[in-house]
Amino acid sequence: MKGLGYQQDADGGYGSTLAKLLDSGVTDTAFATFASSYKQAQTNQGFAAALNDWTEKYTGQSVSTFEDYFDVLAGNAPAEVQEIAELAGIQFMADNAGFDISDQDIRNLGEQLDLDQEQAGQLFSNTARDLLSLGERGLRRGNLTASQVLEAEAGIGGNVEQIKLRMSKLAREEGLSDDPTASIFTDFNREGAPVKKGLQANVSEGA
Repeated sequence: MKGLGYQQDADGGYGSTLAKLLDSGVTDTAFATFASSYKQAQTNQGFAAALNDWTEKYTGQSVSTFEDYFDVLAGNAPAEVQEIAELAGIQFMADNAGFDISDQDIRNLGEQLDLDQEQAGQLFSNTARDLLSLGERGLRRGNLTASQVLEAEAGIGGNVEQIKLRMSKLAREEGLSDDPTASIFTDFNREGAPVKKGLQANVSEGA
């Protein structure tokens, strides 16, 4: 409470402030959730922008002071307040990773996963690595989108395992294609020797 600018009561507590919050319809759960988010926003402009963005999308209110956030707390259910904070955290970590993510992808992650900011950051880091391995050509060859790669890395959406296998195969092929002497081994002959196909399709099977 002190970090949010509230004055202590004479007894050193914040009973009067909490009473006002409860009288206004703000639950202690909602306050605890959004107060911590607001405190982070005070010290991090990136998170402040994300929090403001998702608060405005949900409530239509532009917020910049704690009084603005208090109005949000008083006018929305605790679950909505929690969701705003979670989506803002996902947006913030995506921005930190330089990952261009759509609002719908953020909502999908928020609905299907329970991610804290550290977990979201790891997810976007892994997805960025996958996209770098595939490259634009790999995505085109696999008929994949960045959203599908993100969902596969997160373990959500349809055909997750198939998409992961496709991504792995494409990444290997794209990496090898940078080396004109490389070969992709896709089969074995009767003697158990690898058959060289793919990039060096003309290499004999017995080589």
